[in-house]
Amino acid sequence: MKSKLAVIGSAALILMLWAVTAKYPDRFSLLEKGMKAAGIPFWSHGNSGISYGGIIALAILVAGGVLLAKSLKSPSPGLVVLGVILATSFVPSWFITQYQTYVAAGIDAIAYEPRKSQCRYEISEERLMAGTCQFHVRNMSGREVSFELSMLPPEDPIEAILLIEELKLVDGAEVRMLPKQSRTVDIPFETEIPPSFDASVISGSFSGINIRISGNGKTREL
Repeated sequence: MKSKLAVIGSAALILMLWAVTAKYPDRFSLLEKGMKAAGIPFWSHGNSGISYGGIIALAILVAGGVLLAKSLKSPSPGLVVLGVILATSFVPSWFITQYQTYVAAGIDAIAYEPRKSQCRYEISEERLMAGTCQFHVRNMSGREVSFELSMLPPEDPIEAILLIEELKLVDGAEVRMLPKQSRTVDIPFETEIPPSFDASVISGSFSGINIRISGNGKTREL
């Protein structure tokens, strides 16, 4: 009986950890949100450096794996712990994909790939900044989804990118996705550069853009 309870307890601990570290429905996991709410930094330096949250999650994961190995009386507890860690790298994302494909509706079914998204711009002599932002999005569901897309304030300290927050290059653009559609949404922009900005850089590009999507009273940050 105790062995069964130990198996259930260790499995519940691992599943709970998977749930609180999954980056869904927003780009921040429940663990990161909870640490920020408690005033505990998730990263050692802003949004980079040593991940304190990652260290905590790994410690709990290893503890759950060790407890599971002991409760199963495994002759190779190290392999059990390794299996749990490897499963963590793909099982949560697999469940999210299945949920978005077969259960989710509206913007909850939208997946976003920031690594495939970017903005390109040019600055003219008249101090006009013009270009196009490309956002790679996917509708995982079998139903059409419409939403508004806005670019979130950047986390990169480069001046040319910090300018985006002030200019709001993409704010409330309407996007319509057909069922199971995956595409790159092109959104052109043109805006005047404020006098405070040094326009010596006449062209460039940036990627890794975070976005906000809104629809039917819901909002997600991706």
